[in-house]
Amino acid sequence: MNYTFFHYGPDLLFTDPWVRWPATVSFVFGNTVMVLLAVWGGWKRGYKDFLWWGLLMPIYWLLHSIASYWALVELLTKPHYWYRTKHGLAGQVVDVPERQRASASS
Repeated sequence: MNYTFFHYGPDLLFTDPWVRWPATVSFVFGNTVMVLLAVWGGWKRGYKDFLWWGLLMPIYWLLHSIASYWALVELLTKPHYWYRTKHGLAGQVVDVPERQRASASS
């Protein structure tokens, strides 16, 4: 598919159905499988309270893309700049749920 895209240009993806439909099916099927696997994995481990978060994975992927483009722009415009993250802002200890304590002790 990459050869076809780069050889014929991006117009092929939007005009020819023999490229557009397999690409669309692959995109939808692949992303659906990834989300369902995340939800299923949480279900099998017993994290039923967090299953809805698995449905937000496409938003998470979008945020990854935005961060990657932001990093690329910073790399090209300010190559020696280091964007530092402030650490130690939590300040409080979070209590570990009972099921995690039980699984850690066994």
